[in-house]
Amino acid sequence: MKDEVRAGLERAALAYFAAKPWSTLRDEHFFGLKDVETGLEGWVSVAGNAGEEFGAGIYMGKDGRRVLEKVLSLDLDIDKQNEAADVVALAVAEDAEAAQFRSGTRLETKADVAGKQVFPIVFRKPPGESARALRDREATFLTRVLAAIVKTREWGLGPDDVEDEVGGRLVLTLDGALGNLEVHRSFDVPMAAGGLVVPGELATRLQEAPRTKRLLVGFQEGKLVLFDPKAAKLLAEEKLAQDHPAVAARRLVEWLAGAGPVDAMLPREIWTDAPSLEAVAKPLLEPFGIKVAAKLELKELKKR
Repeated sequence: MKDEVRAGLERAALAYFAAKPWSTLRDEHFFGLKDVETGLEGWVSVAGNAGEEFGAGIYMGKDGRRVLEKVLSLDLDIDKQNEAADVVALAVAEDAEAAQFRSGTRLETKADVAGKQVFPIVFRKPPGESARALRDREATFLTRVLAAIVKTREWGLGPDDVEDEVGGRLVLTLDGALGNLEVHRSFDVPMAAGGLVVPGELATRLQEAPRTKRLLVGFQEGKLVLFDPKAAKLLAEEKLAQDHPAVAARRLVEWLAGAGPVDAMLPREIWTDAPSLEAVAKPLLEPFGIKVAAKLELKELKKR
């Protein structure tokens, strides 16, 4: 990292910590970023609301939102997070811990965070790899992002500002020189999840379907799996066109209603390995007497 790039990043990090964006945002209040100068983009989650870890994590690329949502919903275990996540991060470390970091990842100017003097730590963790020092382009991107967050916070940056009334997420587009940074706000087009309903024909099929006991539903990396634990039998498996819980919930309803590879059935209970799918499927299926629960450790699904 060049000296001038490093110096700019240190100034931006100190201003970010002084602004304390975590006082109004939790990690789930993420939003998008597009930087014209570097050509980089991602989705940032602000850390610090819990009073323990402070900083920011930018999940890089167009796919960053999908990975971040899965991390926040606990759909990914630690190993899968490491495989999938491409993150540019700002963190902090106290003296003893900071001494273990290389100078390339440890900034030298201390920041006052939560009443403690700490060193800012910056790094990139590519998918499936260990963390490494930032390159100049990445450091410039992080500098501009931190500056944009500080600037946007002056206008208002709370939960209601990062998500609109129909579920669209805030996207900040950064343009111009850092000293006169232009920050343009827009909202992405959301994919509806909470407003899902079971169509009339499928609802009738479900109501008339024979009762069964528990079924297991896997939803990982865009693949939906339906498994009967009593018979130890795979009932259905499909790679979905979109890796999104709303898409998975719709397809699951179709399967249960017999509009797919299996006959209609009405289980008393569904266990899923994806909390994000539980959140969408639960309000859809509970009116039909189907209990839906997330269970992260389902041995039968791990074999699939």
